[in-house]
Amino acid sequence: MCKSKNTRIYLVLNIRKNKRKQSLFMKNILDSMFVIFVFYNALIFNE
Repeated sequence: MCKSKNTRIYLVLNIRKNKRKQSLFMKNILDSMFVIFVFYNALIFNE
């Protein structure tokens, strides 16, 4: 009983940790897309 409760808590914490990693990953992707977008616009405007 106690073990399963601990396992559930562990799973919840693990999922939370993974969500944080995913959101950080998504933020990095969005940041790089934004940089590429700005860079691409600068290239177009320079032409």
